[in-house]
Amino acid sequence: MLYKGCDLIKENGGKVVLETGQMKNGTTVIDFIEDPDGYKIELLENKK
Repeated sequence: MLYKGCDLIKENGGKVVLETGQMKNGTTVIDFIEDPDGYKIELLENKK
């Protein structure tokens, strides 16, 4: 789901700082985006 969300953010002109990827030794998928004010937002998805 997070992969699709990242694609939608990019398609609508959003800035993805760190592409979606799985964290080492875990099931969590992580992504960082940047809002228009420059704040970094962390998106997490737990893949079980």
